[in-house]
Amino acid sequence: MGRRLPILKAKELIRVLRALGFIFMRQKGSHAFYQHPVTGKSTVVSIHPGEDIDRSLLKAILQETNVDPEEFLKYL
Repeated sequence: MGRRLPILKAKELIRVLRALGFIFMRQKGSHAFYQHPVTGKSTVVSIHPGEDIDRSLLKAILQETNVDPEEFLKYL
């Protein structure tokens, strides 16, 4: 990975996940569940206004969904 992963807001992360083909499945409280219809991979995005998605959480989400960090950065 050439560039460092950024710290993002939940809205920015969701925008990129949607661009990568993930669709919103459901929400329970402040946790939104997204799933990719082809691969079946899914993830949970914690939506808390005023809080950021830390690099470590972003890295875990990318591993969970099998999304390459370089591909993710292209969509930012």
